[in-house]
Amino acid sequence: MIHSQSEIIETLKSEVNLVLQSVHSVEMNRLTTCKDGKWSIAHNIEHLILSAKPVSLAFSLPKFLLRFFGKPNRAGRVYDEVVNRYLQRLDQGGKAPAQFIPSRKIKTREVLLDRFQRAHEKLVKNISGHSEADLDRYVLPHPLLGKLLLREMCFFTIYHIHHHHNAIKKQI
Repeated sequence: MIHSQSEIIETLKSEVNLVLQSVHSVEMNRLTTCKDGKWSIAHNIEHLILSAKPVSLAFSLPKFLLRFFGKPNRAGRVYDEVVNRYLQRLDQGGKAPAQFIPSRKIKTREVLLDRFQRAHEKLVKNISGHSEADLDRYVLPHPLLGKLLLREMCFFTIYHIHHHHNAIKKQI
């Protein structure tokens, strides 16, 4: 069970590496081909980049600014509870908000994967700047899940990468 900051960071790095390994040799035309009305492999990766950036930015904010989002009003959820809640929201028709829908023209696989890796390295760095206590002290808004503790946002991000990696693997 993922819980501590170090477990979060290691699991996040691992999920990112799994995506990179899966996609590193996929041909460009296959990378950008949509199947069955679903996002292409490149779209999935671009979505993960778009999703990581605001989370990374939020984790980089000074703690006094994080207070702007409010205070926790409940006990924190464990990884599986965050995942189950996300899956319920998807089952209820939840979709990515417009700002997280990929539209960028992909130049090369290398550029796409580099952007993906750098976005998540920056996120890991920013998560590292928080103590264990901080992860349960501050909240961030999530478009489908409402306010999440920083730790819960990390859990979501890990699962989100895993979820899209599964979609990618179906297209490889």
